[in-house]
Amino acid sequence: MMTRCVATALVCVAALAACSSGSGTGTGTSDVGATTGGAVDVPAQDLGSTGDSALAGETSTLPVECSVTVPCPGGKLCNCLGRCVPPGEPGLPKCTTDKNCGSDYFCDTCASVCRKLKGLCEACESTKECTDGGECLDFASGGRYCLKQCVSTVGCPKPGFSCEAVPGLGSKQCKPLSGKCVTPSLCTTDASCKVGEICNEGRCGPGCVEDTGCAVGTVCSAFRCVPACDDAKNPCASGQECKAGHCKIIGGCLEPKECEAQETYCDLTTHLCKPGCQTDFDCKKAGFGCESGKCIEKGCAGNFFCAFSEVCDLKSGKCDKAVGPYCEKDCDPQSETACGGKPNMCLKLQDKDGNDKGAFCFVGCGADPNNACPQGYACQEVKDDKGTVQGRICFRDCTYNPI
Repeated sequence: MMTRCVATALVCVAALAACSSGSGTGTGTSDVGATTGGAVDVPAQDLGSTGDSALAGETSTLPVECSVTVPCPGGKLCNCLGRCVPPGEPGLPKCTTDKNCGSDYFCDTCASVCRKLKGLCEACESTKECTDGGECLDFASGGRYCLKQCVSTVGCPKPGFSCEAVPGLGSKQCKPLSGKCVTPSLCTTDASCKVGEICNEGRCGPGCVEDTGCAVGTVCSAFRCVPACDDAKNPCASGQECKAGHCKIIGGCLEPKECEAQETYCDLTTHLCKPGCQTDFDCKKAGFGCESGKCIEKGCAGNFFCAFSEVCDLKSGKCDKAVGPYCEKDCDPQSETACGGKPNMCLKLQDKDGNDKGAFCFVGCGADPNNACPQGYACQEVKDDKGTVQGRICFRDCTYNPI
């Protein structure tokens, strides 16, 4: 397997982009870093005390979901990490580089399939996944998301976004005023998410807001783009009327979002908004869930629920600051005791032009594959220039602060 280093993060890793969890809840091998740039080999001595470490040759022992003999259910694909992932875009070939996919798509090299580029506030692993000149950046509130290049706030979605400079980047980006792109929530249906979000692959994320955000012939209904109603070609159900492509019950509700007050739900029998809740969505308040018809505060269920650099205590359900020298600067790569010693590492980082950006501490990954690293960090293998695995660390680009 070929190894390389991506600009701004001079750490040698397997060239498998988008294989790790950007939220710090997964593990794998991937391109380190969230920016574009050329590839550079890393001399073994740049790995400091890891060069002759006992970790050399170590391989991951994490459980896998699939293999050559154990296929994935439901039409999913088995990627290079033994995880079941959605299939690629229909009609596009298998890929090894982005060039195989054409415009508007990128190559998920871990699954060898083309995927659609991601827009503003969609979860990402690296900048190559983002469209509209957006950068894939860590958020202080948790998660890693695509932004959108801009010149002024006029070019950003309204309301809720502003065009701002990001230290270390050459272009301005549309940033959410709330400081959050998504409220981390487990879900099975859209009704499990808060107002404005939809359930996508088990996690709540931003849905459409206005019809202008949907393709021609579709409208935004319940935060999803659906075919517009038409009295002749696509009529609404009996007792409803079609208004501007939307099915409506006058003075009533058809879906949870039409009951805007907190802790109210849409009674689908009477089609009236009533006090109480049936699902977490009805609470319309982050961190609250519905139990026995009442909204109560819920604890975290994993590191992805937490803010940047925090971990979830699964017993108490509370998020706490991660303990360890995460991204501590000016360590000595030649010292065997740097960053607290093994399995932690002190590694040098460079920008895309090869300029030294300093040495930083990276903490070894935890044993729980679903919570291996704090929010904002991803568990990744580190290899020297000979391709030998030197260990697994919780990585992020330490040269910039989360926004």
